[in-house]
Amino acid sequence: MTDLSAHVEVVELPTFAKDHSIGDLVTLHPDYVGGKHDTNRVYEITKRPSRAGERNYTGTPLDGGQGLRGAAQLWKPYTGDAAAARAAAAANTVVEPDKGAVVTIDGPTSYPDGTRFVVFDVRERKARLIKLGGDGGRYLRNVAVTRLRIVDPSTLQPVQRSS
Repeated sequence: MTDLSAHVEVVELPTFAKDHSIGDLVTLHPDYVGGKHDTNRVYEITKRPSRAGERNYTGTPLDGGQGLRGAAQLWKPYTGDAAAARAAAAANTVVEPDKGAVVTIDGPTSYPDGTRFVVFDVRERKARLIKLGGDGGRYLRNVAVTRLRIVDPSTLQPVQRSS
């Protein structure tokens, strides 16, 4: 028998632990994402590749919402203060409104700013809304709950109807 150990090259396989660990705070790398993603949003790595051939990490936004999956180069280590990021995210955590809650919508809509709506259904972080006071039977579907701001009930005025 011939000794082949002198002819065998040892190759070190890359380990995923060198990239990101579970619990690491990261942001999206601007070179790898399009314009629809916020590169300033802070994510926490919640799942890393565990098998050979698997390469995607899962990042969950600190402020709630849909997580993202992507390869290691998609994620850039968060360079800010981790405690401050967690505290800010806790303060901005989105609370799904209850059915019957009066809300306004942040961002562009076909209605004037400050228009009030009533939530009549919430499913999978999307809401269906009816304009307060009615709008000919029309309603808005699939409005992300992250865009909704709950109106303080003490600011609502009763409507005086003339008969």
